[in-house]
Amino acid sequence: MKEYSITKLPDYDLELIKSLYRVGIENAGRKSDTLGFLYSEILDKSMYNTNIVSSETFFCDMGNKKLLTLLHKYIQMNDESEYISNVHHIKYIVGEGAKPHTDDSISDKSYILLLNDGFEGGEFYLDNKHIKFEKGDLLEFQGHLLHEVKEITKGYREVLVIFSKKKSKVKKTLL
Repeated sequence: MKEYSITKLPDYDLELIKSLYRVGIENAGRKSDTLGFLYSEILDKSMYNTNIVSSETFFCDMGNKKLLTLLHKYIQMNDESEYISNVHHIKYIVGEGAKPHTDDSISDKSYILLLNDGFEGGEFYLDNKHIKFEKGDLLEFQGHLLHEVKEITKGYREVLVIFSKKKSKVKKTLL
C-alpha cells in the first residue's frame, strides 16, 4: 500500500454520517451538544491521552450498526481478517491540535474523515509531509506512521477518526 489514500464521500453520505455518529450508548455517558443532539461522551478521562490531543473527544458507539455499515462503504477491508476497532469524534477549537504521534498501539490502519471546512490552521502532516484533504475526504494511512494536526487559528476542525485492527488468529490445539 502506498503511504496514504484519499476517498471523497458524496455530500449525502457525509451528512448521514454526521447525523449518525452521535447516536449510541458507549461509555454510558449521555450529553447534548449545543444543537441538542444526544451523543456518548467518554466518562473515564484516564483512557484519553491528553498528551496528544488537547481537545474534548468522545467515542462513537460501536453498536451503532447504521454508522458502521455506512463507514464500511468507504473503508475497504477484509471482514475475515480486519475490523473497525473504534471510532472517535474530535472537535479541535482555536489553539488546539494534535502533537506528533503514531496510532500503532491501537490501530493497524487509521482513517480520518474531515467533517467540515471554513477553519484556518489544522493542517495534517504525515511523516512530516503536509497532506491536503477537504471536507468529505476520508484519509487512510498505516497506524505506525507519524502524524500530527497543526494548531487551529480560526474556527474549528471536526473529524471522525476510525481505527481498524487485524483479527487475532485463533490457534487450534489437539486438546
